[in-house]
Amino acid sequence: MSQIWNRAGAKGAAPVLANAQTCAVLGLDGFVVQVEVDISPGLPAFNIVGLPDTAVQEAKERVRAALRNSGCEFPLRRITVNLAPADLKKEGPSYDLPIAVCMLLSSGQIDTVPAGAVFLGELSLEAALRHTKGILAMVSVARDRGLCSQGRCRRGLSCGGHSGLSCLQLEGTDRASKV
Repeated sequence: MSQIWNRAGAKGAAPVLANAQTCAVLGLDGFVVQVEVDISPGLPAFNIVGLPDTAVQEAKERVRAALRNSGCEFPLRRITVNLAPADLKKEGPSYDLPIAVCMLLSSGQIDTVPAGAVFLGELSLEAALRHTKGILAMVSVARDRGLCSQGRCRRGLSCGGHSGLSCLQLEGTDRASKV
């Protein structure tokens, strides 16, 4: 399961830090990216670090609207999103879903996600998942990095919109789920 830690550094109540996995493709190379969200006391702010491009920075507004319009609470506290590794340029809207999942985890609105789950997808303002360019390459990265093996995905793989069909068509990911 994704890790949730409280301020004292122990697992348990008062979650403030959460993480999930997603993928990135830069040129011909693919990478697994860790999305970490920390929600802490302080003046309300929403910062994304880890070399995000403009589309990733715009995730702040898509995620905020998607959470509110789906009936979830958007935390009015200091929110820091880290996309690791920090030296890898992050491009496109496919980080919306993992950021939203981590915000829900960190704010205590959901308890867990499956261990090793990979989240890929752009969110609409009403929290629907949209097709994301490059999803097939990202799923291939997940498979190549051991998130899928022996012809089956052994961990959760969530792809949005028509992208889910691409995920299912990639050899070795026949158990991917279309969200």
